[in-house]
Amino acid sequence: MDSMFANPVVLGFFLVALYIFFGFCLFKLGQRLGDKLAWWAWVPLLQVLLMIRLAELRYWWFILLLIPFVNIAAGIYIWIRIAARRSKPWWMGALMVVPGVDLFVLAHLSLSKN
Repeated sequence: MDSMFANPVVLGFFLVALYIFFGFCLFKLGQRLGDKLAWWAWVPLLQVLLMIRLAELRYWWFILLLIPFVNIAAGIYIWIRIAARRSKPWWMGALMVVPGVDLFVLAHLSLSKN
């Protein structure tokens, strides 16, 4: 039985849709948190720097995201800080490392009213 993602065209459309979803949610999150550089959400490397800005951390945190295993802890901490800035519980930010669940959490963090 073949996966629908075995077709490179389907996989390509899926990845583009995922990128647009993440970019849109990160852009809205940046706008809600009052960051004037929310447009960084659409540029691949700048997306990471925007997340660091939204967590109100220094840019050297980017280096931590390049170190294997450390990047997982740093990513969790960054998303916990972003969730706290949106007045959400810390565990919501921690859920950003769970594949599949992260899409719902990101949508909630970026699109909820408060």
